[in-house]
Amino acid sequence: MIYRYTMVNVVCNGWTGRNASTGELLENKTLWPNGIRSLADYLHSKTPKLQLGCYTSPATKNCCGEPGSLAYFILTLI
Repeated sequence: MIYRYTMVNVVCNGWTGRNASTGELLENKTLWPNGIRSLADYLHSKTPKLQLGCYTSPATKNCCGEPGSLAYFILTLI
């Protein structure tokens, strides 16, 4: 059987906080030393149609205690 995944989601430990001036999520540089963008670039180099998603929550924190999207929903979508 061949599995053809179309999406990979980063669920926990991806974020360490928010930028105080912009509100953007801050990447976990311990887990992603070159940033999540480098992970996306790597995945797309292997499988161009594969999508990368980053989980967040419609609350102040997600299930792992990281920042959620409450009050930042539109910013998080961009």
